[in-house]
Amino acid sequence: MASVTAGEVLGIKAPGSGETVRLPIMLLDTDGVIVTGEAFDAAGMTVEYQKEGESAFSAFPTFDTNNWDEIGHGKYEVIIRESDATELALLDTEGHFSIFVGTTATRGDVFLFKVNPADIARDDQWTDARGAYLDNISAGAVALEGADSDTLETLSNQLDAVAVPGDAMTLTVAERTAVATAIIVFDLAGYEATAKDGTRVGDMLAAVRAGIAGKLVISGTTVTLYEVDGVTAIWTATLDSATTPTSRAAPA
Repeated sequence: MASVTAGEVLGIKAPGSGETVRLPIMLLDTDGVIVTGEAFDAAGMTVEYQKEGESAFSAFPTFDTNNWDEIGHGKYEVIIRESDATELALLDTEGHFSIFVGTTATRGDVFLFKVNPADIARDDQWTDARGAYLDNISAGAVALEGADSDTLETLSNQLDAVAVPGDAMTLTVAERTAVATAIIVFDLAGYEATAKDGTRVGDMLAAVRAGIAGKLVISGTTVTLYEVDGVTAIWTATLDSATTPTSRAAPA
């Protein structure tokens, strides 16, 4: 039987896979003196429970040695196992959960607990998983602290190798500025002859520049845009009317 506990006094929750919940109790006689040596099947042993919302106590499911543990000094633990469906069902209701335990040698007492939602977790709750995380962090710090200079240099070289030659991240500020400047002042003259095709970015930019800043001549139904020199035509297009045009054909 797993020894992992899924709860604590006055704040318990249903056990997860392979877990148990151990409910601590004290056995006292009628004079308030601790009683030791009581087995799970002691004379007159009575174990009952009451869940939130129930109006009476009910008998604990089959109670045997797996559900009982004497700790010492009159302290015992009632054990609820995840592996037993009837026991697991005892903690399926959030709220108050009461356990009554009495024997012939004891006076019988009620012990009160609170069942929390199954997914509840306290910020300060320690878990094996969290412990493992801290162990990993500690081990990594020790390893790094103990690494020799050659190891650290190797690590630095591996990080540098991530940047591929030509990658923008490997360029200096001056080199990146030069690239940006080259794009901004790029000469579109080489694209003017093919501007009407519009198949490349340069073609489109040359056509846009001609339409905005270049020379434009309208003669009858013919529209002609010129290169920067104002002499060489970039493209011509035909209007649908010489007097009241509303559209034009594609450039030719």
